[in-house]
Amino acid sequence: LPTEVGAWSSITRFEAYNTALVGTLPTEIGAWSALTRFEVNNNKLVGALPTELGLWTVVGAFFCQNNQFVGTLPTELGQWPKIVFLKVNNNELSGSLPTEVMLFESY
Repeated sequence: LPTEVGAWSSITRFEAYNTALVGTLPTEIGAWSALTRFEVNNNKLVGALPTELGLWTVVGAFFCQNNQFVGTLPTELGQWPKIVFLKVNNNELSGSLPTEVMLFESY
């Protein structure tokens, strides 16, 4: 995704699953303050999940499974007060589930 997508500040849903996306998630997507649903599952995305995702305050669904993300889940994801669905399986993520994420009512 190009960094220019950060200018889409009023986007509420981003659904790009099964679209052969490649590359990393730019930190600029943290500016998507109205985002409620994020789906990039079944692509070829790599790199770490940006800590800026923690800036999303109304996201309820986050799907990034079946990519090649690496590293640990950012503890900042624990700042998502409205999250209902969180799917990150089938990546190259390592480490434990952050305590902040384990406090979700549903995960």
